[in-house]
Amino acid sequence: MSQLFTDACYNINDEAIVDLQNMENNFQALKTSFSGTSAPTSTSSNTIVAGQRFFSTTAGHAFQVYNQGGTAWRGIPTFGYVSNVGYEELWVYSNSAIEGWVVDGGISDCVLALQGGTYGVPRTLSGSWTTPSHVVLDSEMGSHLHYFYTPYGIPMALLGGGSGGFAYVSPEEYVTGYTGGSTGHTHGADGTPLRPQAAVGVLIYPGLG
Repeated sequence: MSQLFTDACYNINDEAIVDLQNMENNFQALKTSFSGTSAPTSTSSNTIVAGQRFFSTTAGHAFQVYNQGGTAWRGIPTFGYVSNVGYEELWVYSNSAIEGWVVDGGISDCVLALQGGTYGVPRTLSGSWTTPSHVVLDSEMGSHLHYFYTPYGIPMALLGGGSGGFAYVSPEEYVTGYTGGSTGHTHGADGTPLRPQAAVGVLIYPGLG
């Protein structure tokens, strides 16, 4: 499509066919938003101005507009309907939908997550708010002692002390066997880290070219 736009498309001294062709090119450029594989550039007869639009036909590139300072093209987010998936959506920090948008009431009470790891499928809810159960092992308990006393201070037994031992403390006091390592533990099955329930998506940015 044409990216040619002749600013001075009419001159009384020009041949009619020249001016008419310039006008046709101008209309075509406007109609197609100056579409092409690369952005238009200023020439002696065509000055790129702030607010001018450009539609890139390169895959993955965005609809763009020339910035207010007249120095660079900026991507404009566009959203549409993906077959068998649904509308592309955007998260905003607001209590209601912005003008022209609708709140998706089917997604609630979850965090946002980026695809990766166990969050492997975009546009799904993954994870859980429920903490998995865990059986505390002996090695995970804090090391501690169990005291008991003999009747009338008469020794009942005397064994070696230490972890798992039965130790003499005083004529009336003994210590049962003990264990514990105070090591940490997880609350996931097989050590799997907890993943809060999340709406899984991907982080995107405008493709410019």
